[in-house]
Amino acid sequence: MADPFLTTEVVRNMTYKGSLLISHPNLQVSNPFSRTVIYIYQDHPKQGTAGIVLNRPAQVTVKEMARESHVMFPDGQTLVHTGGPINPHAITILHSDEWQSSNTVGAGNGLAISSDEVMLEKISSGNTPIYWRTFSGMCGWLPGQLQAELKGTFPYTKEQSWLTVQGDCATLFDSDGDEQWENCLELSGQRMFDAYF
Repeated sequence: MADPFLTTEVVRNMTYKGSLLISHPNLQVSNPFSRTVIYIYQDHPKQGTAGIVLNRPAQVTVKEMARESHVMFPDGQTLVHTGGPINPHAITILHSDEWQSSNTVGAGNGLAISSDEVMLEKISSGNTPIYWRTFSGMCGWLPGQLQAELKGTFPYTKEQSWLTVQGDCATLFDSDGDEQWENCLELSGQRMFDAYF
């Protein structure tokens, strides 16, 4: 039986790029990915899969982080998010793709990823994307690993699996923390219901 959480686009293209991974509700709280939502921005059969945890705000503001690069950032409230355990000191911005910096690549669904020395300077001067969020670190899977997790193939179990759904900018940027996980969980349930009826 086909996975009802997979959209037609994902099945047709055989890629998860542009998908949201929503941690399974039965995943133990002790698991570092419990109650997380991950945006997949790369999925390649030979290079593997890469994504960013969307809903883990850190205790560091973008202003504090920018200060280390000698950038005067005006907004002192916007938090950096913990994007994952890989390269925890690498800073990236996930944003709407109408905006570009010197090192910007497409991330699917009208989004892009930027990681360079001038992106914070541009934003601090008022040149901002419509939607954006800043991250430190990322998540990664070896080729075939994510697919095994999704299927619950040994050594993975169904409780370690993910729910998958396509999301728009509002889904990705208009909520955060546990609220974002709960919203995405509800969205995946609604998409499953719609697929059957």
